[in-house]
Amino acid sequence: MVVLSCGTRTRPSIDERVDVKDAPTHLTATVLTIDGGKIRFDNGGRWEKDCSSVSLSKGQSCTYTYFYAFPLVPADWTPSDPVPAWVSCGRTLGKSHIGSHDPSKEETFEKCEARLRAHTGDVHGPVRVRVEKATNGRTADSTAGWVLAIQDAEKRHGLVAASNSPVIEVVD
Repeated sequence: MVVLSCGTRTRPSIDERVDVKDAPTHLTATVLTIDGGKIRFDNGGRWEKDCSSVSLSKGQSCTYTYFYAFPLVPADWTPSDPVPAWVSCGRTLGKSHIGSHDPSKEETFEKCEARLRAHTGDVHGPVRVRVEKATNGRTADSTAGWVLAIQDAEKRHGLVAASNSPVIEVVD
C-alpha cells in the first residue's frame, strides 16, 4: 500500500538543496532544489480523469483531474534501481457542470513534458507528497493523482519508487 504525506500544507517552508540520491532522506524539506538529477522522460506515468465522456444530469458535476510524473534520477541510474525523486505536473480543474468545460485549460502529458523539457537550471519546487512506502511495482489504493501517476510509470516501465521519494512540482 502506498501511504502519502502532504508537504507544504501542514508545515512552515523548509527549503533544502540536496543531491538527487539523497532526496528521500530529507524528510522535513517542504521545498527541494535537486543537484545531479536527470528527468527521464521515457519513463513517465499518467493519471487522468476526463469528464468528456461522462453523462451528466442537471445538477451533477464531474471534476477534471490530470497528473503526470517523471523519474528524477542520477546519471548512473538504471530502471532496476529505485527512483529517488519524481517531478510532476498536475491539476484539478474543479467541477465541470453541463456545458461549462473549457478544453483549453486541460493539462496533457505532452504539455507537461514540453514544459519540463523547456525548464533550465536546477530542479526546484515544492514537495507535494512523499511516497512513504516503496510500492515495489504493485498497484495500491490511493486517491492522490501524483501517486496514481507514479504507479502507472511503475507498471508501464517496471520501475520502483524509493521509500520516501518526494514528488516535486517544478517551479520556474
